[in-house]
Amino acid sequence: MKLNSCIATFTLFFYCVAATAAMNSSRCSALFDIHRGFNAFKNITDYSIGFRPDLAYATIIYNQFPKGNESMKAASAFMMDYAVQTNHPPLDTIMAAESNANGHFLSYLSLCSRFIGDTKYWQYNATLHKIPSYESLYYETFIWEYAMRWDSRSIADDFETSAADFIKAYDSFQLKSKPLTESELMLYELFKIEIGFEITNDKAAFLSQLENLVVKHREHFSIRNYYKFLNEYFPDYKVKAQLPDTVNDSFETSRDAVNPLFANIKQEYATLGETVKALQNNPFDTSLFRYSNVERMIKGETFESILKYLAQLEDIEASCPKVCSVPANIFDFVKHILDAEDKRFTNTQLLAFKSHLLKKWADFHIACHITFAFYIDQIMIDYWNELPAKDQASLNAYFEKEFDRTDNHSYLLQMQKALPLKR
Repeated sequence: MKLNSCIATFTLFFYCVAATAAMNSSRCSALFDIHRGFNAFKNITDYSIGFRPDLAYATIIYNQFPKGNESMKAASAFMMDYAVQTNHPPLDTIMAAESNANGHFLSYLSLCSRFIGDTKYWQYNATLHKIPSYESLYYETFIWEYAMRWDSRSIADDFETSAADFIKAYDSFQLKSKPLTESELMLYELFKIEIGFEITNDKAAFLSQLENLVVKHREHFSIRNYYKFLNEYFPDYKVKAQLPDTVNDSFETSRDAVNPLFANIKQEYATLGETVKALQNNPFDTSLFRYSNVERMIKGETFESILKYLAQLEDIEASCPKVCSVPANIFDFVKHILDAEDKRFTNTQLLAFKSHLLKKWADFHIACHITFAFYIDQIMIDYWNELPAKDQASLNAYFEKEFDRTDNHSYLLQMQKALPLKR
């Protein structure tokens, strides 16, 4: 089945989702969050494939990505695409065929497997390392991985030979490659300071070096995250330099400092067209088609215009096959149209909406992987019974085709038993 062919390639996606949820508990990650480029990258990763994906936040961060961090920005673009698309080749092709997209996929797989402690990351790293066009990405990925490591991991667990050998090899590579930007260099310096601290455990030297780096190149660092890091892990340390008091110069939201970047992130839209556009920009948004919104928006629409917007919603669903909230949103939209009991619609038009609702009921159950136990509302059965035999037969054929992509044939059989065809 088609679904099975994707499983081997995308299994690590679920591990990465779990991994991003725990990222903030790491002292190492909190240290690297001081770097604005890494903080942007980490938050885009979280908003793309974390437990609460939200491309509206990710897109705002991406559009404001700190300059001089093009590799992390490119990796962020990959994360955002991966969150919604299934357009990536099988793993064996990724490992064998050289391309910019495949390089970022290897980087992604290495990041995920490294974070969860899966030793396969050495395999992905080795592939990045042996292909000349990936070599820069190999070193960058290794540093990103290190930044996301667990505090409990020994430094000896993170290097194939030693930290000193890695730094020597990267320094040698830089001599023959494109120079790092100042911001990239600051991330590398942060990495070396952290390595030195883990080897020597010299707290005074670590904090002094860190302060000097932040003060001298503060345009590349989040001052708020710097103070947050010190308050949490080194509360007795007093910063010697005068640093500006900022509200929130990072790329994340928090209860104690609302980020002005996201001031207008959630809003209601006046028209159905604006709402569909908003869903196109952020397919993870589940707040757009509440009953009160739908009842208000359809007042200025006709049956034909609603069908036009439904077609646009279907296009969004086709372009975001990983996002189960899109068919769920469409289901809610059509259901609330029927719930509104608008007298303008003819019986034929209402039957068309009911047929579409039943179709989306199957779509979102399949997309959201909620086919382990069969259940269907009585109102859906009633709508089914109202449909002409021809429409029932057409829907039943659709159900069979779509459920054939899953491993749960028994769910289809139970559904067909609850929704018998007219003879």
